[in-house]
Amino acid sequence: MPALKTYAAPTVEPLTVDQVMEHLRLDEYETMLPLLIASARVSAEAATSLALMTQTLDLYLDAFPAAEIILPRSPLQSVTSITYTDTDGATQTLAASEYLVDTASAPPRIVPAYGKSWPSTRQQINAVQVRFVCGHTDAASVPADVKAWMLLSIGTAYEHRESIATGEDFVEMPHIDRLVAANRVHNFTSY
Repeated sequence: MPALKTYAAPTVEPLTVDQVMEHLRLDEYETMLPLLIASARVSAEAATSLALMTQTLDLYLDAFPAAEIILPRSPLQSVTSITYTDTDGATQTLAASEYLVDTASAPPRIVPAYGKSWPSTRQQINAVQVRFVCGHTDAASVPADVKAWMLLSIGTAYEHRESIATGEDFVEMPHIDRLVAANRVHNFTSY
C-alpha cells in the first residue's frame, strides 16, 4: 500500500487573503483566513489529485511495481530522487539514467529506461521512496474552477464556523463540488 507524505509544503497559496476578504466582503483582517485558505487547498488537492502550488512530496512503496510508478499528484515538475533498500538492507539511490519520467501524463509516471529494469529490493515496508516536486508554479496557473470552489468552501466554513464547532449538521453542496470534479486526475492503477 503506497503512502504519500509532504516533505516541503507550499510556501504560497493559490488564493491571497485579500481575495478571500473581497469574496467574504470583509473590511478587516481575520486571523483564521490563512488557515481556511490552506484547509481549502488541501481539500481541493485531495478531491482532484492535483498539487495546486509547488510542493515536495515523498511516495513510499513496499517494492518497485512490475512496470511503472504512478505518482499521485499532478502536475509533476521533477523527480528529485528514487531511493530503495537493496536485498542486503543497504539504502541505494537509483541513478537518473536508470529511469524515464513522464511529466506530460496525468497522473505522471516513471518507468525504467530503455533496456533497464527496476532493481530488487528487500522485502520490507517502504522499501522504495520517490521524492518529487509537483504543483503549479504560480497561482495564475491554478484552474479557475478550483479557485472558485476554494472560495465557496471558505465562505461556507467562515459563515458556519459556529455550527461546525458545535457539531450541528453541515450542509453538503454537490453543485459546488462539481467545480473541482472536472479537474480530478484519475489513477486507475493499484500497487
